[in-house]
Amino acid sequence: MKVLRITAAPGHLKKFRKVHELHTKSFSDQVKILQEENLMLPGGWPDAMAAEGFEVMEVLYPDVALLSRWARENGHNRLALEPDPFKILKAMIATFKPDVIFLYAGVFFHLTRDFRDEIRDTAGHDIIFTGFWGDELCDQLYKYRAYFGDLDYVFVSSKEYKEFFDAEGIPSRIIGNAFDPSLKFIPAPVKDIDVLFCGTTGYGIPEHFNRYKILKEIIPKINIKIYGNDIHNRMRRFKIGIFKSAMCVPKILWKMALPLLKKRVGKFFFPGMDRIVAFYINAKNTGVGPWALMDLGLHPNIGIYDFYKPLRQLYPRAFTLPVLDGTEYLNLLSRAKIVLNIHRDELADVGNIRCFEALGVGTCLLTDRGERLSENFKPGKEIATFETADELVEQVNYLLSHDTEREAIAATGHRRCLESYTVAHRCKIIAEELRRLAKSRRPKATQGTAPKILFAKYDTEGQPISYDISFFLQAAEIKRQQLQCDRLVVAVLPPKDIHNQPGVSDDVNTIVDGYSRRFRMAHILVQMTDLMPNVDVLHLKSRRIDPGTLNFGGSRMLTYPEKGIPHHSEYYKLVNAYPALVRGFEASKEAHRYILNWLAPIAKGREVVTVTLRQYKVNPERNNNLDAWAKFSKGLDVKKYCVVIIPDTDSVKEFRESPLRHYPMFEPACFDIDLRFALYERAYMNMFVNNGPCVAASLSKSIDYIMFKLVV
Repeated sequence: MKVLRITAAPGHLKKFRKVHELHTKSFSDQVKILQEENLMLPGGWPDAMAAEGFEVMEVLYPDVALLSRWARENGHNRLALEPDPFKILKAMIATFKPDVIFLYAGVFFHLTRDFRDEIRDTAGHDIIFTGFWGDELCDQLYKYRAYFGDLDYVFVSSKEYKEFFDAEGIPSRIIGNAFDPSLKFIPAPVKDIDVLFCGTTGYGIPEHFNRYKILKEIIPKINIKIYGNDIHNRMRRFKIGIFKSAMCVPKILWKMALPLLKKRVGKFFFPGMDRIVAFYINAKNTGVGPWALMDLGLHPNIGIYDFYKPLRQLYPRAFTLPVLDGTEYLNLLSRAKIVLNIHRDELADVGNIRCFEALGVGTCLLTDRGERLSENFKPGKEIATFETADELVEQVNYLLSHDTEREAIAATGHRRCLESYTVAHRCKIIAEELRRLAKSRRPKATQGTAPKILFAKYDTEGQPISYDISFFLQAAEIKRQQLQCDRLVVAVLPPKDIHNQPGVSDDVNTIVDGYSRRFRMAHILVQMTDLMPNVDVLHLKSRRIDPGTLNFGGSRMLTYPEKGIPHHSEYYKLVNAYPALVRGFEASKEAHRYILNWLAPIAKGREVVTVTLRQYKVNPERNNNLDAWAKFSKGLDVKKYCVVIIPDTDSVKEFRESPLRHYPMFEPACFDIDLRFALYERAYMNMFVNNGPCVAASLSKSIDYIMFKLVV
């Protein structure tokens, strides 16, 4: 499978070109140098994808020099002379004939939706359009559906970004940023920089105002070296009136006959003008005119820097010019005792590339948003964290005065990064999804075609009212993907007689009667469905409503299961046959907040180990040996681990009289599965015997567990 990866050209490329005399190099040699020096971020991407069996071609866009070199070498001399980067890119696609076009982060701002549509026409076959997204899309300028709705798939850097895409029905998967071990650097023999910050200070960029404020406060208080620059402040208020007046011109042009304008301007003025007009045409798809990029009044924080000075002007001794290439940059990071990272002012910006670069070279990372990074790295053990400027200064002073502890954090974080977060790890996931997409390719739906919905019925007339629904839900999601449906709708149907469910013996019916089953339908079946993002659920409390007759906005309906009520083992078989298509379950953000607040005074920084009890009155021989669990819990180091018990929902009273009664019990998990899963996801390890919650938890990709299968 052929992949063309298009990466945005970095701001300092022109200077890098001059220093390295790239204009004298061939196209392939230029690409190799740009990869080695990480200007095609990440440089090791093509080799990692080649190892997965893909043929990769890379280009920076809109790097006219690189594209023109390719045009000259491939017989497109006229294109090389114009030069129009988009025309050259289309010629490149027509020549290479990629199966996949992969857009990396910022290049989405260059190759917007109308350009992508034009590329599809150029490709001449059913091409897969995907990419990696980890940037901010200002909701005052763009909407996710309008901007990304044509993509086949998106890989994202954080859970928050995935939620944005899920809300718009755009398929996505979290892979996060990564370290590129293919980059060559020489670790510094001596760490001669106490605290290092590389990058823009935030001055002049509204999205980085918090970074600017923190740096402004801490620079006089710590020994910090900053390799970076303040950008020129273009946000002065006296300019706003001029810009707003100037914007009248493009808004008037917007009303004109654009195709005619494009044709005339391209012939009689200069070749580049038709690209400007193309931006206007693109606005039909994105819903935003190109003046939005220049109309400063649209930004909510316009003028925020009007009464602030650049940090380089305030503290010139702390500054050094930024480095140009990747090798020099990694060498620099390795010289630091502490690398400082401050994310931009956007909640979805979690785990930016600087985190992985610092950890990858074995330097102690000090970063904000440690609580939200805890899904990747353990604060205090693999990374150091802060939330305020005062905490930052305290942490710096502590780490610089405790060399052994600082070096241990750096070494542990380094090991964790290389074990789990390299470009090869990320490319393995990307390759898996691309192969799946290629296998299930279908022609793009034309505008106006009714969306397809997979309608999945969980009929408890012949299905257990238990956590076994978790495998049904994952099987239904697999079917949705295989049948190429746009959405999944799940209907939970009660038995014809809730008090006499088929297959339930008289003994079991005495223990779990109809009222208990009705309770479980709401608190297990419906709640489990709610843990699946972007899935609709119908909770039917009687069989008087036939869900098959409901109108879903004119959508085409496919049903699952197609006939009858299969044994639930069929769902296990389907899930086990297609593990790559399993989406799993995810606790909500609010549930995580609740768990963090509940655990704080109990765990006190220790790792949480949960023990989920089975004390069921049905098949009691499968229950926990509570004395054994008490012995296990007592054997844990109380300085490192905190045990939390989740009792059996039907046996809370019995737990309070058990040998484990002295440990904290999280009773809300008995009645709220969202909170249960949030606790499981936050825990260091979850201990189970084979029971219902364990079955569901085993399908999550965010839960670490040990399950004991009892021999009875």
